[in-house]
Amino acid sequence: MKVVVFTTQTVHHTYFVRELLREYEVDAVFVEQRLCRALFDTHHGFEDDRNDFGVQCCPTAIDGTNDINNSLFDLRRIMAA
Repeated sequence: MKVVVFTTQTVHHTYFVRELLREYEVDAVFVEQRLCRALFDTHHGFEDDRNDFGVQCCPTAIDGTNDINNSLFDLRRIMAA
């Protein structure tokens, strides 16, 4: 079975992809690059909880390298083959 994920880069989607990687061989992850703004509030209480616990960084499950301008919540990592 081939598994391909189409997603946006958010903390909860990163978590979902990471969990998929534990159980399945994911062939590709496509991350939407165009910025879209919702016409409604999308804030989730999880973000407050995360900040209250002092989380300062949350690496993604996206393969790649980083540069100095990367957000600490959008860090890519080199995936072992």
